[in-house]
Amino acid sequence: MHWADLLAQKLIQRDNNHVIATSTSISGRIHLGNAGDAIFADSAYKALKRLGPKSVKLVWFSEDIDPFRRVPMGLPPSFERYIGMPASSLPCPEGCCHSFVEHYSKMFLRSLKKLGIEPEVHSTTDMYLKGVFEDCVKKAIEKRGEIRKIFKNISGAERPEDWIPFDPICENCGRISTTKPLSYKDGMVEYKCEGGMVRGNWVNGCGHKSFSDLRHGKLPWRVEWAARWSIFKITCEPFGKEHAVSGGSYDTSKVISKVIYGWEPPIPLQYEHILVAGKKMSKSLGNIITLEELLKILEPEVIRFFFFRVKTTTHKDFEIEKGIIPLIKEYERVERLYYGAEHPSKGEDPDELKRIYELSQVEKLQKNFVQIPYAHLATLFQISDDESIITQALEKSDHMRGTEEEIEELHRMLPLVKNFLTTSAADGLRFTIKREFGKEEIQMVGEREKECFGRIAERMDGIKDEDELTNFIYSLSKEMGIKPKDTFRMIYRLFLGQNNGPKAGSLLLSLDKDFVKKRLRLME
Repeated sequence: MHWADLLAQKLIQRDNNHVIATSTSISGRIHLGNAGDAIFADSAYKALKRLGPKSVKLVWFSEDIDPFRRVPMGLPPSFERYIGMPASSLPCPEGCCHSFVEHYSKMFLRSLKKLGIEPEVHSTTDMYLKGVFEDCVKKAIEKRGEIRKIFKNISGAERPEDWIPFDPICENCGRISTTKPLSYKDGMVEYKCEGGMVRGNWVNGCGHKSFSDLRHGKLPWRVEWAARWSIFKITCEPFGKEHAVSGGSYDTSKVISKVIYGWEPPIPLQYEHILVAGKKMSKSLGNIITLEELLKILEPEVIRFFFFRVKTTTHKDFEIEKGIIPLIKEYERVERLYYGAEHPSKGEDPDELKRIYELSQVEKLQKNFVQIPYAHLATLFQISDDESIITQALEKSDHMRGTEEEIEELHRMLPLVKNFLTTSAADGLRFTIKREFGKEEIQMVGEREKECFGRIAERMDGIKDEDELTNFIYSLSKEMGIKPKDTFRMIYRLFLGQNNGPKAGSLLLSLDKDFVKKRLRLME
């Protein structure tokens, strides 16, 4: 059984009314790792809906009252002046939206919608300003002694005797990371803007001293998380492994949730972070990948599949250049298994593979099986970008029969393939057909190789598909005492002028047959 369904069964045993939560701290471009949180939450939401609970809701929190801690790559150095301020108070970096938060969250939510994810949206800044957190803030301050003990017992963290669990926003400089609460009385917190550490660096306060109500500031994260669970009656929430360590955020917050707010903490959905070429995604390193970028080269179903194909705690490494084509091929294979066009291998669980495919879908499952292999289309597109020629080649290679559904699929895929080839494809996948060749190419072909190529040319008229041709080239090479890899390399040299390329069978069948036969016979 898929992990999403196992989680749904746990949830339905707990209650018949559910709220699944996901959240994102808005500190710049929202990357694929952040998106994973929302995608995992959506999987729990959809799996739970299948079981027919009385109610189930998916909510997304924009954690926009959190302080701006570091200027990510791509933003001007002038944004340094906003360090320590709530993200919601920053201006739009491109002047196209009302604010920094709107600029980045708008793009993210638009991309989530394309993945079939449309949560109820909440801003933490708005929640504080509207008084949604007010009772919870008051309770946390009044019971701060108990919360201090919870911190010490669970995480070993010591809080001073005069600690007040509330960070006011300075009314003078607008910072939230530089204020120190001094006292509390009748719903008002006295504070002084003394300065504070932000990501290991000291940020000076403005020295202002004043009073704040409970709507112009925020609770510390572990208290806020518990408060949010109790306010929205959250029953399930995904989070990264750093929150799940012993004595970490979840361990602390779940006790605060029970003891202070009287709410049974949500069932956790822990996940492993996504790496890029073995390194953690980081805005400061500039190695992030966003959903918006991926949707320009991938169908949304393939992106969802990336998250559902393995357990949430399994290590995931994402590489656009080297990883996209293998990922798509894996998705296409599972799709063929689902529609019975291919059979699972020994040891595979067909039911789980089918469920992975179902969870990956954005819309209802198609009635008829339609699949145009992405890699094959990428080969055809580089030979000719004329849609009618591509369609003819697909029909010849038995990947299309010219149905209306297939034409629609082709129209949807061509822009993705074009974007992939121009922005993200590895050098080995990009090529240009060599229309002329000279003495250098002829000289590299020995007598045995010439005979081999001649026999391939003779066979071209009777070949049915790319696999048959590839297998024929492989077995013929071995029969003639030539290493198959050398034969394929010479084919690439003859047709592309490089040592590698797409599947040889796919390449040769995509080209004009007479042109292929002439070239194999070393004729112009």
